[in-house]
Amino acid sequence: MIAPCPIRITCPGTDDPFANLTSEAPDQLSFIRIKIVPYEPRLRSYWNSSTCFGDAVSYISQEDADEKAKFVADLCQPGGGGCDGCGTTDGGGGGSDSNNPVSDPIFYNTAQTCVFRCADGSPFSYSINAGQFSDVTQNGANAKAHTYACYRGAAVRVCLGALPPTACVGTAYSQTINVSPPSDTTWVVVSGTLPPGLSLTENVLAGTPTAVGTYTFTLRATDVRGSYMTKTYTIRVLEIQEEAELPDGLQGEFYLYELTGDSQSIPVVWRVSEGTLPPGLVLDAATGEIYGTPTQSGVFNFKLCMASL
Repeated sequence: MIAPCPIRITCPGTDDPFANLTSEAPDQLSFIRIKIVPYEPRLRSYWNSSTCFGDAVSYISQEDADEKAKFVADLCQPGGGGCDGCGTTDGGGGGSDSNNPVSDPIFYNTAQTCVFRCADGSPFSYSINAGQFSDVTQNGANAKAHTYACYRGAAVRVCLGALPPTACVGTAYSQTINVSPPSDTTWVVVSGTLPPGLSLTENVLAGTPTAVGTYTFTLRATDVRGSYMTKTYTIRVLEIQEEAELPDGLQGEFYLYELTGDSQSIPVVWRVSEGTLPPGLVLDAATGEIYGTPTQSGVFNFKLCMASL
């Protein structure tokens, strides 16, 4: 048996037929059409070339592999002279018998999911069903599917913004739920109950709460691509604190006042439901303290509401 003598396929030097080609007088113009057919994963057999002309692989037949190797060799050395006329050998160069083609095992991916996190930590996931990608190993097929799931998930992910956790009974409420990235979305309440008096129109939750209580509900937003995100919200509707006149403050001097509700239940949560505090003052929702240094003089009216935790 004669050992293979593959050659390096190069066409150097001035004998290059394209070396003297000019745009003014081209020797020949060729128009080539390439047809790309859909890829269909399947169990495949391949043949390695068995000639001394070089290495080639064919998925058609042994003869086709040998013909490809000879064709490439002849591009720069017509007649295969670089092989010193050693000719064709049977099975040389590690070639396989055409009656015994080598078969690649094919593995298909199991279901794969890629999980992303929105700015508030909420998860968004994109999944690829089993059997969509193939490879010669199971890990390879799964890796391809997982990589594609992450690629597609990054492109279609939907994230939903937050809602204030409290509202006040009898006080108008209107909040817009931000969608990232911005897109046209269809909204639906998939579980739970909205606070009585509130309704959802697209991504706006609005109305006037009519009953004190804690309400948990789950919304789903679906964009025009079919991507969707679900998120669970909880809103506590608080009762209105009776009107009261708080102690006066002095502009430029520190102010502190601790609110106390009618109910002795502790702890409670507080919220400004209407109006604004004097500039420079803030409300601690947990302790009920209004504190800070007033920066502007005047009379400021506002309404507070509270509820027991």
